[in-house]
Amino acid sequence: MKKIYFLALALICTFLANAADIKICVKQNDTFNDSNIGTLNFYYWNASSASASWPGQAFSSSQKTTVNGVSFYYHTVTIGSGDWGMIFNINGDDNKTGDIKGPKEDTYYEITLDDKGKLAVNPAFVNENASGYFIYGNELNNWSKSTEYELLKTDTDKVYELKNVKLSGYFKIGTADWSESFGPADNSTMVKIGEATTLVNSSESKNLFLDNTYNATVTLDMTGENPVVTITGEKTASGVYLKGEVNGWSDNADWQFTSLGAGVYELEKTMLASDGKFKITANGAWYGAESTSFGGPFEVSTSGNDMALPENSIVSKFTFTIAEDGKSTLSISEGVLDNNLYLRGNVTNWKVNDAYKFTETETAGIYTLENVKLQGYFKIADSLWKNYNIGGKDDGFVEVGEDVIVANSNTSVNFYLDGTYQCSLITLDLTGEEPVLTIEGETTNSGIFLYGAFNEWGAADDMADWEFIDNGEGIYTLEKEVLASDGAFCININGENAGTSTAQVIIYGDTYTLDGKQNMTLPVSTRTESFELLISDENAAYLTVNMGEEPSGPEQDPSAVEQINASSNASAEYFNLQGVKVSTDKLSNGIYIKKQGSKTTKVIL
Repeated sequence: MKKIYFLALALICTFLANAADIKICVKQNDTFNDSNIGTLNFYYWNASSASASWPGQAFSSSQKTTVNGVSFYYHTVTIGSGDWGMIFNINGDDNKTGDIKGPKEDTYYEITLDDKGKLAVNPAFVNENASGYFIYGNELNNWSKSTEYELLKTDTDKVYELKNVKLSGYFKIGTADWSESFGPADNSTMVKIGEATTLVNSSESKNLFLDNTYNATVTLDMTGENPVVTITGEKTASGVYLKGEVNGWSDNADWQFTSLGAGVYELEKTMLASDGKFKITANGAWYGAESTSFGGPFEVSTSGNDMALPENSIVSKFTFTIAEDGKSTLSISEGVLDNNLYLRGNVTNWKVNDAYKFTETETAGIYTLENVKLQGYFKIADSLWKNYNIGGKDDGFVEVGEDVIVANSNTSVNFYLDGTYQCSLITLDLTGEEPVLTIEGETTNSGIFLYGAFNEWGAADDMADWEFIDNGEGIYTLEKEVLASDGAFCININGENAGTSTAQVIIYGDTYTLDGKQNMTLPVSTRTESFELLISDENAAYLTVNMGEEPSGPEQDPSAVEQINASSNASAEYFNLQGVKVSTDKLSNGIYIKKQGSKTTKVIL
């Protein structure tokens, strides 16, 4: 048994010795800053983690850290015990450094361009006052040395300080090699803000923790017989979120956990199984699990899968814990079934929305909903789609002003109207053998617009001319002539700008998924005839642009290219839109760049 134990211990120690996460950091300066850091790439090889294919991965303005008041962009690399190498570059082979030997710890560089425009890499010295004492923690840096948590010398000998540092979870203070380790003597201890806590220098010392997450100043005083730590600061946001389909996998303040201290975080929030998959993120790390359950904590890890709630369930509270040893657990508390009825559809992103909750009338079984906007597809259901799933029997079309017999069944189909309506009253009658739905109201504007520089991105006085018409069944159309020279555009859907995931030059007749925020443009010297928008019952939006008639005969477009001092006596040269010169005897119908002397115009033949 002892042999097995020592073998397991040796394997663990080998793993710890052979793998570590370090940061390769680039100083923010006049050459590389938030506006252009994405042009600088980082490529590496022979490390334990995998580099992106050449030219590597670009640095990002969102991946930033501050060390001793200096801002750095960084990439994290998992390294082993062997040597590894790296290269910085701009656009690959065009401008790159030579091979650089990879460091074994967080390393800071300053990169500039020399007088020939080539990359120049130098160390960025940020630790002139470094003390050699570091704060280590399970949440701060996974108990590994990181320069941003190094205390600095002060004007007083043997007194060290680190300002503006985020503290959460368990932590202690030690040297780089742990030859000195400062913590409480007996048990892990909660530090009271503003009060001195006496520590011991011992490999057996315990951990410190706070009653919340703090933006803090840490002072280590070693002038006395025993080291003393004092922490001051203010409570701050925890850095722990629930991210998932319910909030677009984003940092959303409504889904941010509250720190209870000692690595415990809590989120009181109603979430339904139908809200989809999710994970927990803690200070940038993503935690998942193989399965979820009620009744007690279950383990989550950074290698875990996307999670889903038990089928047809509802949760009222999440409790996330990162223990002293780094192991993490999640507890979910089952909520109470909400028996209210809701109109759910494109207008609510198919979620429960109290603005679309029905009210039971004095007559049992009759429910009403007043003064709501309705467009696209919809149904009526309870919060879990458990007891009520009310839709059309065969066809989902609802004639406004008429009673429609509907079905409460998992096989019911989605309702739709013949346009956008401001509904004065929606009545659901469940008193008979079959449910009856009645909608009263008047047609209204769709709330969907074409936005662009041509209408001041929605601020123009004539915005009614740019509004799509609702044709029912999620189909919206706009007949409008827009010129390529009018600039970029997007679609504003009920207040939210929608575009493609990457900037697109539209190909007429093709259909584009509006799954991003990038604006679209038209091919040079073309014009539109109409726009068609489809919003599916799953809330996906698709755009098709139809081309208008081209002007007949050769025609110059003076708005496309500004004319400059021309020589009318020079011979004309023609180029296609790819910049390739075309012989005059091979010109066919199409759009060309005409260059005559110093005058350049676009012509349509």
